[in-house]
Formats: sequence, structure tokens, C-alpha cells
Amino acid sequence: MLELNQQQVPVMEIVRQVGLSYGTVSKVLKQGAVTPPQRRGRKSGTGSALTPEQQRMVLTILRTPPRAPGVAGLTWTKEAVAAVINAQLQIALAPRTVDKYLAGWGLGRSGPQVHPAAGSTANVNAWWEANGDALSREAATNHSRILWLNRIVTLEGADHWYAPGTTIKSKFLQLLSAETGKGKRYWLVFPGGDSQRNEIRFLENLYKELRHKLFLIRTAGPIYHRSEIIRHVEQSDGRIRIFPGTE
Repeated sequence: MLELNQQQVPVMEIVRQVGLSYGTVSKVLKQGAVTPPQRRGRKSGTGSALTPEQQRMVLTILRTPPRAPGVAGLTWTKEAVAAVINAQLQIALAPRTVDKYLAGWGLGRSGPQVHPAAGSTANVNAWWEANGDALSREAATNHSRILWLNRIVTLEGADHWYAPGTTIKSKFLQLLSAETGKGKRYWLVFPGGDSQRNEIRFLENLYKELRHKLFLIRTAGPIYHRSEIIRHVEQSDGRIRIFPGTE
């Protein structure tokens, strides 16, 4: 806070960045205290906005599989992102705030959750209408999980993922994600363009993360359809099945 003041950052901008009240910030700056007084009520940091520098730090972590202190799992989820922000920045964000950041970073969506079938192609929707009930019953019988594989999104030129002045050979990032019908989303981000190796790695991490057999629905025809993917699924002994069109 004092450092921001020394940089001649306006008081209201300091208030926005640190998440404290105007009165508290003014008092700290006037007294020159190093540690601001703790607010009553919510945990200090709760609801605070992330600075651009803090956001880039989080995005740097999200470019790799979860392995930060205090974060478990093999894929990223909203809960894992909140945990890494809390562990690394000592800022506890509300779930709705995390949703807004993820949407702004191209990793999720804000607003009311919509069943992933709504974003599927017409052919996939027709297939689901004809086969969805039977597949759901089979999944329940076999203790399998149904998830929807979203489109592979290439985050081209996503400058907010990198620190200013960073020299990057390629700013292509491949986002692979899957979600349940209730809006629970799992994802990994890979540098570079799309590759079958990344798709296989994501599917395997997803299986290990959930510890259930997976029934995966492709939301569009030209994803997870290439020969190496089909071969990997066929050799998975039923651990992973992809619908429609890969059997």
C-alpha cells in the first residue's frame, strides 16, 4: 500500500487494488503504518480485486497442471484456482468473483449455467436426444461419469497471459476442457497449437482426477476424432469412451 502511494498511485486506485475501505487506506497512508489494521467481519482479502500483476502471476501458474502448494488434482477447476489464489496471494475470493475472472481469462463463463448440449452442433444434439437417456442409465449402472468435451479453443494473441515485454515464440495456447451437465468444469492449458498428444494427456488426467470410467460427449464433430485419439480410447479397456462416432 505504501509502495503504491510512493509511486503516486491515486488513493481511490489503491482502495480498489487492496480491497480496503477509503477511510482505512487514508489512515494507513497518513500514519505510515506498514501493516494495515484488520477489518472486522470477512477474512482480510476477501472480495479484493486482483491487480494486473497478480492476474498474470495466476495465469502463469494456470499454464501448467496443478502442482502449486495447497492445490491438489490433475486438472484445473474453479475451486483449485481459488485455492491457488488464496495460497499464493493470501486473497480469498468469493466463488462468483472467481467465475468472473475465469470468464475474463477465456477459461469459463459468467452468468447462469447452461447445459453444455446448448453449445453442441445440431448433429450432436440430435444424437443426444436419441441416445442420452439410455447412456445416462448405463452410466448410472456402471458408476461412470458423463462429461461434455468442449471445443478446443486456441487463445491466440492472449497478451494478458504474459508479462509486458515478454518475448514469446508463440502466443498460441490450447484450452482443453470438459464439464458436467451441472456446470462443473475441468480443464488444462497447453502451449502451442492443438495436438493429439495434449488431447490424450488431458483425457488421462481427467480419468485419474475423477477416478471413474468416463462417458465423454464431443460437442462438435471435428474434436477428439483423429486416429491416435480413437486408438487410445479403444485401448483403454472401457475406462474412457467417447460419443458419438468413435466406436
